[in-house]
Amino acid sequence: MKKMENMSGFLVAAITPFDANGQFSAKALHALMDRTIAQGAAGFLIGGSSAECPLLSHKERIDGLMAAAHYDGREQTKLMASVASISTDEAMEYAKAAETLRYDAMISTVPYYYKFGMKQIAEYFVKLRNHADLPLFLYNFPGNTGVEIDIDNPYIRGILTDGTIAGVKQTSLNLYQMERIKNLNDQLVIYGGFDEVYIGARMLGADGAIGSTFNFTLPLFTKLEAAYSARDYELARQLQRRANNIMQALVSCSLFPSIKHILKVQGLDVGACRAPFPTLTDEQKAHIEKVVDMQKGAVSHGERKPGESAPLFHFPGKFVRRASPCIGRLFDHLDCAQRDAQAEDALRQQGDAHQNRQRLCAPGRTQHQHHARRACRNRRQKDQPPRLKAKTPRVDGRLDFEQAVRQNGDAQDDAQRTDHMLRVQKHGGTQRHQQDAERQIKLKGQLVQVAREVSDQLDHAGHAENHADDDADRRQRQIRHEGHP
Repeated sequence: MKKMENMSGFLVAAITPFDANGQFSAKALHALMDRTIAQGAAGFLIGGSSAECPLLSHKERIDGLMAAAHYDGREQTKLMASVASISTDEAMEYAKAAETLRYDAMISTVPYYYKFGMKQIAEYFVKLRNHADLPLFLYNFPGNTGVEIDIDNPYIRGILTDGTIAGVKQTSLNLYQMERIKNLNDQLVIYGGFDEVYIGARMLGADGAIGSTFNFTLPLFTKLEAAYSARDYELARQLQRRANNIMQALVSCSLFPSIKHILKVQGLDVGACRAPFPTLTDEQKAHIEKVVDMQKGAVSHGERKPGESAPLFHFPGKFVRRASPCIGRLFDHLDCAQRDAQAEDALRQQGDAHQNRQRLCAPGRTQHQHHARRACRNRRQKDQPPRLKAKTPRVDGRLDFEQAVRQNGDAQDDAQRTDHMLRVQKHGGTQRHQQDAERQIKLKGQLVQVAREVSDQLDHAGHAENHADDDADRRQRQIRHEGHP
C-alpha cells in the first residue's frame, strides 16, 4: 500500500479551461499550472468542484486527469485526483486511472443525492481504497452533498482511524468538527476547504488548504501564511479580511464564472463556465474587477523600485509592475511593517501621557507652573489664622450666640463669595457653580436664623431668671424687715 507523502501547503482547486468551442483546453491548464506554481502552489486538485466536475463527461474527466499528469513540470508539484461519483463503480474507474497516471493522492465526496447511511458511505470509501493504491482523502462538503458526516458513528470512526482515510478536506464552516477529526487521528492530513476561514483552520490544526480562489489569489495567501508562521496574527487577520472581501464579491456574482473572468482579465483566457452557470453582466464584471483592484495592496513583496509598492494582482494595461515571489524579501517587509507599527504605538503612548499630564493642570499653565501655584497657595493658607476662630463676643459674662454666628457667617459669606468669583472666572461662570454658591449662601442664612432663635430663647430664660432672683431678694428683705420692729 502506497505511503502518504508530504501533501501540506496550498493546493489549487484548478478550474477546467475551455477553448472558444467549449472544449477542454490542456494548453490553458498547463499555463495556469505554470502561473500558480510560480506564485507558491504546492500542488493541484484536478477534477473537483472548481473544475465543474458534475458538468463534465466521463471522457472529459479522464482527459483532465491525463493533461495534468503530462504537465512538463510534473515532478515539481503534487497532484490529487477527484474520483467522486454517485456510482461506486464509476468512482473506482477514476481511482484506477489516477493510479495509472501516478497521481500522489485521490479524493472523493460522499456519494450524494440519495440519502445513504453512514455504513454505506464507509463501505464506499473502503472499496475505493482497496481498488487503487493511492492515499484516499475524504472530501467533506455537507453544503453541496447534503450529507453531514457523523464522526461518532462507529463506521465513520473506523475508516478515519484504520488507515482507509489518509486525510480530510473540510469544506465546511464547522471548524469544531475539523478539530475533532484531527483529535481522533493526528496522523490525518487536514486541509481547510473554505478560503474565507483559512486562519481559523490553521489555528485548529489544518496542515494546508485547497482553495478555488487560489487560481489567482496565491500571492495574498502566501503572505498570509508567512504572517501566521511568524506569529504576526494582527497582520494575518488583516490579510484574511482582504481575502474575504474578494470572496464576498466573487460569490455575490457567482463564484466560478467570476474566477474565470478574473483570470481572463489577468491575461489567461480559460473560457466560460458551462450552463446552467450564469453569464456575468457588464456591471458584475466591473464590480469584481473593482474589488480585486482595491485589494491590490494586500501583497507588497518582491523586486520593486524605491518607494514603489508592488500590486497584489497585475492586470495587463492596468498594473505593469510585477510582484516577485521572493520569500526572503517577503519576511523583510513583514519585519519592517512590524517595527513601524511598534514605533507608532510608542509615539502614540508618549503623546497620550503628555496630554493626560496637561489635563491635570489649569488651562493655560504648564505642569511646573501648576505645582508652583499650588505650593504658594498652601503657604498662604498656612500663614492665615483659621476663619472660624474669631473672638466670640460676650454680653454680661454670657455668650452672645446671635452676634457670634452673625459675624462668623458674614466672614464665611465673604469667603464664599470670593471663592465663587474665582471659580466663575476660572470656569467661565458655569451655571452649576452659580447654583452651588446660591445654595451655600441660603444655608448660611438658615444657620443665622437658627442662631437668632436660640439667642432669643436664652435671653428669655435669662430675663426670667433675673426676675426670679429679684423676687427672692425682695422676699428676703421683707422677711428681715418684718423681724425687726
